Amino acid sequence: MLEMVHTIDGATLNFDPYGSLGIGSKRVITIIFLFMVILESSFLYWQFGLILSRKSADDVSLVAFAILLATNVIWFLFAFLVVGSLPIAVSGALYVVGASLIIGAKLYYHRSGKKVEEDDGTKNGTKDEVVDYND
Repeated sequence: MLEMVHTIDGATLNFDPYGSLGIGSKRVITIIFLFMVILESSFLYWQFGLILSRKSADDVSLVAFAILLATNVIWFLFAFLVVGSLPIAVSGALYVVGASLIIGAKLYYHRSGKKVEEDDGTKNGTKDEVVDYND
């Protein structure tokens, strides 16, 4: 159980984040937070799916996802080794895997030069002339 003890001006303050909740309430809160972190991190896998379907990661910032990866490795280690919080550990793990997939896809499409050419409505660089027979 997570309990923090602080001393301020000689007085000892105990802080239990669950308060006086029973063990059943703690499990419910843990399940709710697990659901929330799974839902929250789903955007990473959505972004990864878009990269794969478009075969391009030009709109993805490598620096931003590298920062996201590094900070969530630290969060995962903190949750796993220090706090022992399952929701924080799951969140960190989901973010680490998701950010790693996106960084890998970014590097793959950047290095291979693979890019889907956009159809701008032209044929061989010239637009077809539209003929209006109502004139």
